[in-house]
Amino acid sequence: MRRFLTATSLLLLTTNAVQALDISLGIRNESTHTDNTARTADNEVDEWVHTPGAEFFIEHQTQRLVVNGNYEYEKRIRSEDLFEDESVLTGTSNLTWHILPGRLDFTVANARTETTAQAQLAQNPDNQQVSMSTRAGPTLRFKTRGADEFQLQFLYTDERNEAEETDATRETATAAYVWNPGNNDRVTFSALNNTVDFEDDLAPDYKGYTTSVQWERFGPSIDFRALAGYTAVERDLGRDDVSNTDAQLGLAWRMTPTMTLSLDAARDLRDRSATLELGVIDFGTNTQIDSELNEVFINTRAALTWDMRLWDNRIVLGVTYDDEDYDDVFNDIERRALQFTFERRLSPRFDLLLAGFVGEENFIDAGTEFDRLSYEIALRYNPNRRLSMLFGAAHDERESDLVPDQNYEENTYGVTLQYMLLE
Repeated sequence: MRRFLTATSLLLLTTNAVQALDISLGIRNESTHTDNTARTADNEVDEWVHTPGAEFFIEHQTQRLVVNGNYEYEKRIRSEDLFEDESVLTGTSNLTWHILPGRLDFTVANARTETTAQAQLAQNPDNQQVSMSTRAGPTLRFKTRGADEFQLQFLYTDERNEAEETDATRETATAAYVWNPGNNDRVTFSALNNTVDFEDDLAPDYKGYTTSVQWERFGPSIDFRALAGYTAVERDLGRDDVSNTDAQLGLAWRMTPTMTLSLDAARDLRDRSATLELGVIDFGTNTQIDSELNEVFINTRAALTWDMRLWDNRIVLGVTYDDEDYDDVFNDIERRALQFTFERRLSPRFDLLLAGFVGEENFIDAGTEFDRLSYEIALRYNPNRRLSMLFGAAHDERESDLVPDQNYEENTYGVTLQYMLLE
């Protein structure tokens, strides 16, 4: 039913100024062979997984309405009976209605992602779920002096997860003053009230209060962002209140027209883990997220990325760090990772893609540590503007001396065909 409602909402958007719409529709089929479909330490099972699917993109913008959406549907058909066939719909969409342009907006947004339900277990079909988040609410703006602005916003968010009891609703009210001291600077003072109601009766609902000030500077070669704030959380069910001094830092340095160095770092209070990407190209990409808890934690995270284009080559290097420090449950986690991507245009119709990932996951309270290694190679062939073919192979492994029964190695290879019906 939720998939039907999402598709229906996208179709309804076409009733407004159809001639201004930008729509693309593509169909594809991916056939992949794996030598360890369950990602187990032993009893490895080979199988082919055939994945027909479609991708739909829509974009529309007028003075009063801004719409964009991108959804992918795929059906996974397995040659063995170890796991059932499944259908998955993922993607994002956003609608902003300028009810009173420059004064009152109303926003509706939806995001569907496929995640791992339990972080310590291997990412196989039994440990995957679709997580959906839908938010809606108005934003009221008042011009004060010059380009300065006072904003009031209310957002209602509904979160749903298929496999785990982590459904929740959120009500977020924000008041902000945006001060523009110069053409290249922006300072935002904000106060936020966040009320979270978990569907699980044993999970502690909470109210969070955050005050912050953020400074942004935009320049021809450097964009800079710094935030300082304070968050206090009041929890139900007799749980202790939690507070934290928040800090965020963002830097994008365009060293040359073809080279960029980016730094993002933060320390704040959260109740959902960030997504950890393992693999950085289409073929074989996988995702892991720890979403089985309804608990607040202090999250310290940082990412440093170097992106360079050299003639027909693109090289991306990334280093990430993520630490989750829980207040009163034993689930502290620390992650480190190094990622590498190389893309080369071999000819107008051929592209070479390489990617590598080396990481470490330390489940501190569980006394478990995993080393992760993933690498991929793919060749993309575009015989014409509408048709593309991707031939690829990948290796993924997880190893721990403490829990060898949770180790695995998996090798995959396959081909993906995609054809654009509309563009």
